[in-house]
Amino acid sequence: MLNRKSVSALVAGAALASAQCTLPTEPLTNNLTFPFRVQVQNATRSEVHNKFMNLYEAGGGDQHLFIGPVGVPTYDFTLINGVINHEPKGVRAVIGGEV
Repeated sequence: MLNRKSVSALVAGAALASAQCTLPTEPLTNNLTFPFRVQVQNATRSEVHNKFMNLYEAGGGDQHLFIGPVGVPTYDFTLINGVINHEPKGVRAVIGGEV
């Protein structure tokens, strides 16, 4: 299971947790099977703070995660075994290395 710091960064769009965020006191799950949208929260970086991650076709037709306003708003990510997935496009986002 990921530790609180890793999961908080993951859910916050792989950004550093903002000083304004409240970290959970209970261990978090590695799985969120319901659809969600990734929001970056990093109050020290106003250019990304509270922006959402979108999918954008780049270089050869594959999809990449970008911080808005670039890309198509994407609301159907899932978290499976600690990996953010977007099944319709086959996108995977792994924090701290490849799984």
